Amino acid sequence: MQSWNSQSFLSSHFTMLRYACKRAVPRLNAASGLRFQSSKPADGPETVFTSLNEENDPNRDAFFKYTWGTWLKNNEAERAKRETRFSIEGLAEVIKSLPQSGKAPIEAETEIKVTQLASLHEGKHHRVYRVDVDDGKQYVLRIPYGLGSELFRKKRIQSEVATMDFVREKVANNKFIVPEVYSWNATVDNPLDTQYTLMDYFAGRDTLMKHWNPVAQEMTERAAKIKPVVDIYSALLQPEFTRYGSLYFTEDVSSKDASVLAYKGAENDKKELADRWRIGPTTESRFWKNSLPEDSPLRGPWETAEEYIEATAAINLHNLAELAKNGDRNPAVVAAATATYEKYQQLASQLLLRPEVENDNLFSARMGFGDLHPINVLVEGQKDIAESSLALVDFENTSIKPALLIGTPDYVRYGGLKLFKTEDIPNYDQLSDQEKAQVNYMIAQTQNAFTFEFLLNNEAPEFINSFSPRVKRLSEPVRLALNPLYLEDHLDLSEEMIKLQQDWTPIMGMEREFPVHWTNEEYEKQAKDFAEWNQKAMSTPFFQTKGWVPQDMFEQLFGNGLLDKTESGDYVYVPPKKE
Repeated sequence: MQSWNSQSFLSSHFTMLRYACKRAVPRLNAASGLRFQSSKPADGPETVFTSLNEENDPNRDAFFKYTWGTWLKNNEAERAKRETRFSIEGLAEVIKSLPQSGKAPIEAETEIKVTQLASLHEGKHHRVYRVDVDDGKQYVLRIPYGLGSELFRKKRIQSEVATMDFVREKVANNKFIVPEVYSWNATVDNPLDTQYTLMDYFAGRDTLMKHWNPVAQEMTERAAKIKPVVDIYSALLQPEFTRYGSLYFTEDVSSKDASVLAYKGAENDKKELADRWRIGPTTESRFWKNSLPEDSPLRGPWETAEEYIEATAAINLHNLAELAKNGDRNPAVVAAATATYEKYQQLASQLLLRPEVENDNLFSARMGFGDLHPINVLVEGQKDIAESSLALVDFENTSIKPALLIGTPDYVRYGGLKLFKTEDIPNYDQLSDQEKAQVNYMIAQTQNAFTFEFLLNNEAPEFINSFSPRVKRLSEPVRLALNPLYLEDHLDLSEEMIKLQQDWTPIMGMEREFPVHWTNEEYEKQAKDFAEWNQKAMSTPFFQTKGWVPQDMFEQLFGNGLLDKTESGDYVYVPPKKE
C-alpha cells in the first residue's frame, strides 16, 4: 500500500492536473426554426437575424464572432483571431456545384437556397456550423480560426480530409461511420473566401460527451462510455503504415514522398486505393511553431521510429533558436529551456531501445487520433450506447507515429497517485470534505485509466505493452516535449528526466548508464525553479487554459464580483472576502 499524507496527495494531484490535457464541452445553439441565429454572450442568449440575401447586413457580423469564452487578458484580440467570416453566397455557390445523390451538379438556372445556418460548436481550432438547404439536405461546415500560419492550416486541412477518406475506406467498415466530405479547400481562393470543409451532418445523434461523467459512482456506468472509444482506438491501430508523419492525398505531397506507398499491403490493394494516399509532413502542432519552409525535413516524414523521436528534440531546439533570435521572449527563460532540450536531445535517442522494449511491433507506424475524446464520438440519440452505432468526427489532430507513443486518450489519462478504493487511504473518514472529494476524484481517474487499458487488452492485445508502467515512464519525456503549454513547461520535462534518472536502475532495472547528467548546481536550480513554477500555476486562476474562461462561468464569476474589469480592458480575479 502506498504511504499517505495530505501534502503529498495534493502535490501529486496538482501535478496530474497540470499534465492533463484539458478538453472543453461544446456549446450547442439549438436551431428553433430560425433562419439565422447566434448568442450574445455578454447579455445572455439573444437571437440574431440577418437576411441571407444581404451580404452587408450588420446583423450578420454577430454570427461570425467568437462567443464561447472570454480571456482574462487581451480578450478582444483573442476573440478577433477566432472570427470565422465567410461568404454565405459563396457557400450556396459551392453547394450548387455538388453532385446530388450521384447526379450531375444542379443546372445553372436552378436556384438553390441556404435556408438556415446554425452554430453547432466553437472548438479549439474550428467553428462548426450546420447548413440547411431548401432541398432538405443538411451539411456540416467547418471553418478554421485564423490561428497559426496559413501554411499550417493548409496542411492540417489537407491531411484531415485525406485521413477521413482513408479511415472511411480502409478502417471503419461496420465498426463506426465517418462523415463524407463533399467539398473542401485548403486555401482562401474559393467562393467562401476562407479555408473550409463541407461534409455530412449526422442528424439524430448526440456526442458521447453528453453521457460521460468521469466521476460517476458506478464504474460499470463509466466503462460503458469508455468502451466505444476503445473500439475506435483499436480499429485505428490496425493499419500499419510505411513511414511516420501524416496522411495526405498523393497530389498534396512532394514528388519524393509520392513515390512511397502509404501503408503495408498497398501493393496488393486495388490500384485506385493504393495510389490515393501518401505519408507527408506531420501536422503535430509542435513542428509548426516556427518559420520553416514547407518542405523542411524537420517535419518529416521519417523512415524509422528512432528518427521521429530524435526529431521531437530537434524541432524544439529549432523553435527556441528562433525565439532567441526574435528577442520577444524572456532571454533567461529561452536559455533555460534550450538547456533543458539539449539534455533531452541527449536522452531522446537512448530512451526507447528496441532490445529493451522487446516488442518490435510497438515501434511500427500507426495512426494516433490526438482528439479521441467523447466530444468527437457521436451516438444515436434514441438508443442505449451499447446498442448504438458510432460516428467519429474531427480528425484534425491525427498523425502517424510509433505505436508506443500514441498513449492513453487525454480524457482518461492520469498521472497522479494510483488509488483504487478509499480503503487504500489510512484514516479516510478523518479527512476534510475537500480532501475526501480529491481522493474520490483520484480513485475515479485511476479506475478510468485502468478500465481503458483493460478493455484495450481485450480488443488489441498486441499493443497492450505500450501501456506497461516501464514503457509509459520511458515515453513520458517524449509526450512532455511535444505538448508544452507554456515556455516554462520545460521545467516539467526537466523534472521528469531527473526522476527517470533516479529510478533508472532501482525501478526501471536498466543496466546501462543514464545518458544525461546534472551538476549539483543544476539540481538545486531545477528544484527551486520547479517549485516556483508550480506555486505560480497553483495561484493563477485559469492557468491551465491560459486565461480562457468558459462564457457561462465568466458571466457567473463577473456577476458575483469575483472578476473585475481593469482600465486596460483586462480582467482580474477578486478573491471572496472572508467572513
